[in-house]
Amino acid sequence: NRLPELTLPDGTVAGRYTQYLTASAWVSAADAPFIHLSYAETEFLRAEAALNGWQTGGTVEQHYKKGLVAAVKQWDVYGVDQIPSDTKLETFAASNVAAFITDKDRTAVLEEINKQLWILHTLDPLEGWSNLRRTEMPSEYTVFKNLSPSTNESGGVRPTRMPYPLDEQKKNPLGYN
Repeated sequence: NRLPELTLPDGTVAGRYTQYLTASAWVSAADAPFIHLSYAETEFLRAEAALNGWQTGGTVEQHYKKGLVAAVKQWDVYGVDQIPSDTKLETFAASNVAAFITDKDRTAVLEEINKQLWILHTLDPLEGWSNLRRTEMPSEYTVFKNLSPSTNESGGVRPTRMPYPLDEQKKNPLGYN
């Protein structure tokens, strides 16, 4: 399961381990902010609630659109200075909402909402995983690839809980068992 060779724009070939996503200096700095519950996440959750028929003060489309715009704008807290203008964001969100809702059944719409939550939680993978377990949504975006079968105990099956730490197993065998 090796990654294919990747040639960078300057002509050099990226090694196997340099092809993985790494955090930028903006988000990995010791003083970088941590967003516990963002406005974008709230709007995506409200879109899901509206889809379930719960009173949210708006439609699925309205909350989804607000979530898309807020998800891009929240990068401002990390010092990103190349955020598109409000006009461009509104145009982007409006075109995505049209594609998002048109001719889709409830499951497909729910999948789209949770796809955006998955992307939004890039910087908080535990929250992304928690939302994935909460919704139990099968998705091409959240396939669990078993790239290291000799060290990975799941056999390629998406984990549903975290394993107990070895320290806990050793110090509390009665409780562990």
